[in-house]
Amino acid sequence: MAHWRPVYAVLEREVVRMFRQRTRLVSAMVRPLIWLFVIGAGFGAVLQQTGGVSYQQFLVPGVLGMTMLFGAMLAALTMVYDKESGVMRMLIMAPFPHYWIVVAKMLAAALAALLQALLLVILLGLLGYLDWHMRFGLLAVALLATSAACAGIGMLVAAFTRTLDNFAAIMNFVIFPVFFLSGSLYPVSHLPTALKAVALVNPYTYGVDLLKHAVLGVLPSGMGADFATSTDIAVLAGFTAAALLIFFWLRKRQLKKNHQNAQRVVTVAVILLAIMIVPRVNVSAQTPSNANTTKTQSTETDRQPPASRYLDQTNGLTANAAVAYGLSHNGELEAARKEVDAARAMVKQARLRANPKLDVDGTRQINGKDNTLGASAMLPLELGGRRAARITVAEREVEVREQEVANRERLLAAEVRAKFGEGLAQALKLSITDELVEANQQSFNLIAARVVEGATPPLEQNMALVELNRLRSIRETAEGKLEVLMFELRNLIGVKPEEPLHLRGDFSNLIDQLAPVADATERALHERPDVQAFRAAENLAVARIEQARAEGRLDGSVGVGYERMNSSFPVFGVNDNGQLRPVQDVFHFFKFGISLDLPVRNRNQGAIEAAVAGSAAAAQRREFAELTVRREVAAAYAQYDRAVRAEEIFRVGVRDPARANLDVVRQTYELGSKTLIDYIGEQRRFIELENDFIDAELAVYNARVEISRATASPELIKR
Repeated sequence: MAHWRPVYAVLEREVVRMFRQRTRLVSAMVRPLIWLFVIGAGFGAVLQQTGGVSYQQFLVPGVLGMTMLFGAMLAALTMVYDKESGVMRMLIMAPFPHYWIVVAKMLAAALAALLQALLLVILLGLLGYLDWHMRFGLLAVALLATSAACAGIGMLVAAFTRTLDNFAAIMNFVIFPVFFLSGSLYPVSHLPTALKAVALVNPYTYGVDLLKHAVLGVLPSGMGADFATSTDIAVLAGFTAAALLIFFWLRKRQLKKNHQNAQRVVTVAVILLAIMIVPRVNVSAQTPSNANTTKTQSTETDRQPPASRYLDQTNGLTANAAVAYGLSHNGELEAARKEVDAARAMVKQARLRANPKLDVDGTRQINGKDNTLGASAMLPLELGGRRAARITVAEREVEVREQEVANRERLLAAEVRAKFGEGLAQALKLSITDELVEANQQSFNLIAARVVEGATPPLEQNMALVELNRLRSIRETAEGKLEVLMFELRNLIGVKPEEPLHLRGDFSNLIDQLAPVADATERALHERPDVQAFRAAENLAVARIEQARAEGRLDGSVGVGYERMNSSFPVFGVNDNGQLRPVQDVFHFFKFGISLDLPVRNRNQGAIEAAVAGSAAAAQRREFAELTVRREVAAAYAQYDRAVRAEEIFRVGVRDPARANLDVVRQTYELGSKTLIDYIGEQRRFIELENDFIDAELAVYNARVEISRATASPELIKR
């Protein structure tokens, strides 16, 4: 009786599956009603009465048999699905004889057909197509015998079918000839001789005939049953037993073949494993003196991620090297440094004093001989501290530019480190995906070999291929993201897109004891270049106020000159010799003086007010920048604290157990206790968890970078 427990479990599984598939039950009821109402009504209008009953009543045994035939066929369909999905393999491994599996599956198909037939009997009785005074005992025997025979037909079809596609084709090829050549639609005695011979060897014919005995009774004119009740029962019982025995024999033959194929696969696997192990043993034997060194190097190699064309843990670019290279070659930063040089040149210009002015002029009388010639020079004094104010403004502008460049260096270094971390994380994810692709490729090759040998259903090969292609697609997407990140990193550090770039590093040693938040905040307020730039801008605004005031004060210039005048008059005079001559002489003049610019109306009041307002704005910006610094430092510390906790929880409580779970599921799958679906599902979870762990490490790394950026830590820029 202990063997009936697994049989009961299989029966319960099939019944639960049938009632959960509501569309299956609905179609099982709708299909015979369509034949009864549509086909029966159409042919009934032509045939009128058939032996004293309507044609629709004549079809009742046929539609009952149809329901059991289709129900048994669909139940047998689960046999093919179980072979493809691996459920049949688990049933074979169960601790009870294999022939009980055949008994359980056949009983399950018969039970499914019987339950659907009983539902249809109730429905036909409510619709008035059954006489409640009929022979219910014979009806029960007919339903049981016919359902068992239909289950036998379905199991034989399933035994010769390896995939669901083939089963659908064979079912359509079998079910309609069996149904049409069974007496369901017309008496067997009315068929031509050839078709009648086929109907006589059709076991389903006797099931429909037995149903006619129970439902229709004895009808005149040969429209009722064609055979005796005992004949129908004997044929149905004999066919059911024969189908069961044939299925036993086929199953035993298949199991024997699978066992031989499994032995072949194991032999091939052992040979491949030996081929992989022997070279390593030979290498170790050749260098006995360096055994410890070799073991250490092997251990270090195993810890390293798989090689890829983006990672080079020997000659690759580190984060510090990337920052140093970027600070030296970034085009935007180079342009900012040129602006500093321009500001320093303006300081040199501001220190220069004003140039003196030289004026030379002359006049000559038209139609006369009078003329003058003069020369004068003027020197601006730049009174009121104009020159000193101008120099101070230029020097303050240099300070602002220098602090802005330092702030750009800080931001660039942080951005390079963040982009480096993103690229490194994506490269590590790509390495994990490469490992999984390689492992799944090996699993697919092994499964394909087992399918060729017949030890594994083709469904597992298809599922493995789908999973392998899914991982390949994920790898292409991951590599595309990594290529974009590498292009962005090249652009930041000033490397051409076509030049090769390999990364070196990992996310180890990220957790460290940090300085207190208060100390870090104070250091940031004193050392951050953006805050110093705002302070320099505030000093620049003060210098511009003084410059505006100086330009509104008294200013002047001094000048000297010489003038030669040759003048004559239109009269004559007597010279020393007593002779008459025109009155004419040459005069020489020396000029000197001072020119004052009196600030009476325009004392530069507007410019002074604008400079004062600019100074107030600079002070507000500086105060807001200090507030922002406090917020950024506090946020960076909070982000780091939470990221460290999350990474530690993930590492201890998620990653290690997930890896152990994957190993267990893989081993149980190889032993046959788990299905390929279970292994694929666990592998997908492991991929997600491994990527999430890398994201957690990246979050800690970014938090450290953010702390260095917010506090202007010297670690941020290591030249």
